[in-house]
Amino acid sequence: YPMVGLLPTQARMGQGLTLGYRTAVAQTDTPLMVQGDMVRGHEFHRSSLLTESTHPLFAMQKRVLTAMPSGGDLLEGWHLPQLHASYLHLHWGANWQLPERFIQQCLQWSLSPVL
Repeated sequence: YPMVGLLPTQARMGQGLTLGYRTAVAQTDTPLMVQGDMVRGHEFHRSSLLTESTHPLFAMQKRVLTAMPSGGDLLEGWHLPQLHASYLHLHWGANWQLPERFIQQCLQWSLSPVL
C-alpha cells in the first residue's frame, strides 16, 4: 500500500528472511548519533527496498552468518531532520549515548516554541 511519500523508495516483500546481528558505523550526524559512532543492533525482515538511500545512515557489517549478502559493508538507512528510518533495530544498551541523545532531543523539542 502507498505510504505518505517521505522516502523516495518502495518496499517489496520477499520470500527470504534477513535476520542477524549487525555492527554499524554512522555515516552522518543525526539526533541520535554523530558520524563515525559505532552502534549495534539486529535485523529481522522479509522486505527489501527498490531504491537505495543516497545519504545512508549506516555502513553495516553482519556479526554472524545470516542471509545478508556477503562482501563488504552494506550502506543502509534514511535520514531526514525528524526521521530515522532503517532496518537496523538499535540496541541502546550497547551504546548509552543513544538514549541520552534521544532524551535531549525530546527535551529540546518540548521546550521549543510552537510555530
